[in-house]
Amino acid sequence: MKKSLVIFLHLGYWMVYLFLLIIIFAGLRFRIDPHPSLLKLFATHPMGVMSTVPNVFAFYGFYFGIFPHILKQRRWWQISLVGITMAMTGAFLGCLILYIRFEDLKHLFLMGNEIINFMTWMSLVALIHGILALVIRGFIHWYEDIKVKEALTQKNFEMEMALIKSQINPHFLFNTIHNIDILIAKDPVKASAYLNKLSDIMRFMLYETKTERIPFEKEWDYLEKYIDLQKIRTANPHFVQYTLEGQPEGLFIAPMTLIPFVENAFKHAEGVKADHAIRIKVVIDGGTIDFLCQNKYLPVDLPKLEASGLGNELIRKRLSLLYAERHTLVMGGSDGGVFEVKLKVWSSK
Repeated sequence: MKKSLVIFLHLGYWMVYLFLLIIIFAGLRFRIDPHPSLLKLFATHPMGVMSTVPNVFAFYGFYFGIFPHILKQRRWWQISLVGITMAMTGAFLGCLILYIRFEDLKHLFLMGNEIINFMTWMSLVALIHGILALVIRGFIHWYEDIKVKEALTQKNFEMEMALIKSQINPHFLFNTIHNIDILIAKDPVKASAYLNKLSDIMRFMLYETKTERIPFEKEWDYLEKYIDLQKIRTANPHFVQYTLEGQPEGLFIAPMTLIPFVENAFKHAEGVKADHAIRIKVVIDGGTIDFLCQNKYLPVDLPKLEASGLGNELIRKRLSLLYAERHTLVMGGSDGGVFEVKLKVWSSK
């Protein structure tokens, strides 16, 4: 939600509250003094302090202090205890200002039962304002969550379209089918296995990318099959090296999180005859995924590599939507002719 709309929502809340106070103070004005204005009466009468200080304190205490803890911890008894304490603190501040500001009210603070009842009443009113603050903050959070999901849906759609156009393109399909066709005469069994892998890849692209999260094993299975199909092009067994360390069981990840980097690495690798032209390593530690993808490249290819495939900007935007404040991404070429991608994702089980 835009900042201006949030400010307008706050102003609207306090204007409605002020309107109710004006109605109350309009009646008090003629009982106390028919001459002073409402604004002066509001500023000089104890009711002005009672109706603002505790309520404003509780409202923004709940708004900025308690609501974030509701989202993160959801320990309701602790949140309730803090909320009641905050409302009572607001009431205490109101009483303290009354004691300092109004000399003729100091005798009331010597009356134990009266001051306790008075503080209890102010605390209850402040608590109501605090609860209303949670409702308003919850509405703003809900609205922002909807906008984020809409943006994520749009970015996922853009990702699918970009993948179809630039990654799973006719060249990849043509080369793979051509290589499998050649392999049929030499080793029909192996050719059939590769054809099944190609079918699995296409099935993954069509169906698995529709969901928000998939088991990490599916993402890794796709990577392995994609790498196997790419290895048909070369007889060099050391062309690509890939490893997985850790236990991925029960770990979920957004589909197509790692795959674009691997596809770009194959697209811009130095050559199929080079040893260790591509190196892929994934380390899983609890809910953390450390992904490393390196590929050797010719210096003249660096500008193309930095703007390759899906487009680094699109990849970064998608990651920022999928894993806002839960990922780090560093990519770039080096003097040694190695383009490196380092991605760390704090995922969930």
